[in-house]
Amino acid sequence: MAQLVARPGGLDAFGAHVRKRRAVEHRTLARALKSPRFVQLCATWRTELAGVMSAPSRHRETAAQLAEERLHRIFRKATKRAKAITRDSPSEEVHSLRKTCKEMRYLLEVFKPLCNPKAYKDVISDFKELQTVLGDFQDGEVQAAALREFAKEMMSDSSVGADTLLAMGELSARFDVRQRRARDTLTKRHEMYLGKAASAHVDRLLRA
Repeated sequence: MAQLVARPGGLDAFGAHVRKRRAVEHRTLARALKSPRFVQLCATWRTELAGVMSAPSRHRETAAQLAEERLHRIFRKATKRAKAITRDSPSEEVHSLRKTCKEMRYLLEVFKPLCNPKAYKDVISDFKELQTVLGDFQDGEVQAAALREFAKEMMSDSSVGADTLLAMGELSARFDVRQRRARDTLTKRHEMYLGKAASAHVDRLLRA
């Protein structure tokens, strides 16, 4: 990140602050992994999972029928959400679309053995590019927000100078630009990612 700003040295104090925060969070995580609750979870989750798998099915549909219903439903959901997003839409709507696309990817992985290989490859290609755009949006927003929060922490501790704040502001601005570009790409090209061609790929998924 330091290479993105005009004066990389201005981020030295920020780097020290992040390393300090990371050490604190690492200790918190280590304590949680040793807690009775987590130990109990590790000891029982396989048994609980086996119970779920051995339970009698309440559905009569085949795996292929289930795959077709779920994949089409989630794809329609993603398409609807993408079409509703404009440049003025709140960030939450973009994040909701990102979650839906991740759900589609998970379903594709689960049902891959049932899918037509060529159609599967085409659908994965469609969603990979879309998820890259959505990931850039998410990354831009999260990083910019984190930088602002870190700056507040450092100011409250009186451990930040003007050079550091200016460098962090420059970096935050770059992430804001990344987020805006991703939104523009999404609003202009969602038809390419989730339009008729993508729908045809999904339709062919469960065909021999």
